[in-house]
Formats: sequence, structure tokens, C-alpha cells
Amino acid sequence: MESTRAFRSLRVATFGILIAYSSLFVPALAHAATESLTVSPTSVDLTVKPGDSFQGSIQALNKGTVGYSYKIYVSPYRVVGENYRPEFTALPGVKQISDWFTFSRLGAQLNPNAEQSTSYTIQVPRNAVPGEYDVVIFQYVQQPSNSAGVVTQQRVGTIIYLTVTGDLTQAGKVETWQMPWLQTAPVTGGVVRIADIGAAHFVARVNVSISDLFGGKPYQYNVVREILPQTIRRIDINGKSGPKYGLFKVQRTVYILGQI
Repeated sequence: MESTRAFRSLRVATFGILIAYSSLFVPALAHAATESLTVSPTSVDLTVKPGDSFQGSIQALNKGTVGYSYKIYVSPYRVVGENYRPEFTALPGVKQISDWFTFSRLGAQLNPNAEQSTSYTIQVPRNAVPGEYDVVIFQYVQQPSNSAGVVTQQRVGTIIYLTVTGDLTQAGKVETWQMPWLQTAPVTGGVVRIADIGAAHFVARVNVSISDLFGGKPYQYNVVREILPQTIRRIDINGKSGPKYGLFKVQRTVYILGQI
């Protein structure tokens, strides 16, 4: 069933831990045969009142056999376009919150096959404007300059989705569905575009079920994606793994803020 309605509710609850964008961070970045840096968690979703604070921790893991030094810093985070290309620069006039963060360390030496935890505190000012403030806590390794004098960095990060509570509205809708309800194999897939028209992000759940004329369901597609405020996100439905022969019915469902 398609959903084209907007759903609105006050922002009153804390979201759970979310899945990070696969296009933004990979589980591990390796810049030598026996050296790697992995970060955990990949994202955290928080709701904090003005004047309150939050304490958390991030982990750096070296699964290689070579030790190295790494550093930690906070960067702005936003997305560009419907394909959600990540950007780590701030838009003009947008409040930066790096000074809300304090860390137990800003860098350290990480030995081979070792794990290290760094605690952090987010202190939200009492006069903070309600809204969403997204950042990335980066952990990075800087390599020595090569023969050409070029210095490279390898980094991984934890996305922090921080919502400062107040009189906020959550609202979303399906902009378009491009996937015929009746298809012949091979199923070509489709595209759904989901809009966040509120002031805080939400998780959208897309379910596609392909059944033959006898009611069998040889193929299902399920995906969960974050939709950021005042953006439209394109989600491609992959039909390549579906059935190869026959005539099939396609049932499409999108859950926005827990509703269809």
C-alpha cells in the first residue's frame, strides 16, 4: 500500500541505535597490509533537553599487526541530493556544536590487536534552539608523507544524530513510487522517494513483496533508511535477485513514523 499522507507528532522519545549509511562509512579502513582501524558504534541517535548532558563512548579497534597513533575530532555532517551524498562542511548560518563536546582523550597510541575506548560528554546549552544537530566523531590515522611529499589520512566515524527537544514536529510522506504492481519476470525493481517535511529525522521501513499468481512469495525486499529533516531520499529497489520467469504481483509498503 502506498503512503502519501504526512504524519505529525511531537518529538518526545529517544530513538534507538541506527544503522549508519553504508555509502558513508565502511566497517574498517585499512591503509597497510597489516594495519587497520575500525570504529564502534557507527551511529548514535540522541534526544537531549536544553541544559542537559549526555555521556557516551566510542571504541577504536586495531585488528592488524602494526600499531599506530590516531586522533579524534568532531565534524559537521549533512547530505546533498536525493542519493544522500555525505558532506562534512557546514552550511552558512548553521549552528556548529563542536564546542558542546568534550573527550577523555583527543588521541592515543593503539597497539596491534587492541581496542581502546574514549568517553565523551555532550553538554547542551540552556538556550539551545530546539532542532536537529548532526555531526560525526572522526577517528583518523595520519600516514607519513610519501616520496612526493603527500600526507594521507584514513578515517572512520560515528554519526551522532542529536535532537534538542522542544516544540518540534515530525512529518514524512512518500513523494513517488516507481514500481508497477504487476510485472513479468525478470522483475526490474523500482524506486521510492521519501520526504521528511518535519524538524527531526525518522526511520523509514520499505517492504516489497513479489508473489506469483498462485500466492507464493518467491522474493521479498526489506530495507531501513534514515530520512533527514527537510530532505528527500531516493531508495532503489533491487529486483535482480527476484524470480526469473512468470507473471508476478508486487505489494509495496512504506512505514513512516510507525504508520503505513
